[in-house]
Amino acid sequence: MIRIVKILVALILVGGFLFVDLLAESHQIEVLRAVQINGVSLKPGKYKLTLNGDSIAEVHKGRRLVVKGQVETAPLAGATPNSIRQTLGGQLLEIRLSDQKVRFVESTLAGKRAR
Repeated sequence: MIRIVKILVALILVGGFLFVDLLAESHQIEVLRAVQINGVSLKPGKYKLTLNGDSIAEVHKGRRLVVKGQVETAPLAGATPNSIRQTLGGQLLEIRLSDQKVRFVESTLAGKRAR
């Protein structure tokens, strides 16, 4: 009986992790000029931006996590889609996707380089 309960708990946990992954929203972005996100430099190239339901975003280069941080999203509202807006100094202002804008917010997670 205990063995069956352990198996059921394991299946529920695995199902929960898979469900959370399904809620995550992924986008391919291309950085044309070097840009900084909360102190972490991204060189020109292709990256994957993953947004989850908790206002946390992750930027990956291949399988490597480059930066993770809290974000605010807003509707695109007439801005140029599929672009990156940055300051003259290279600081990221926002990432414009096809339907929304994503802006990294300074937080305890922001600027932490993944190890």
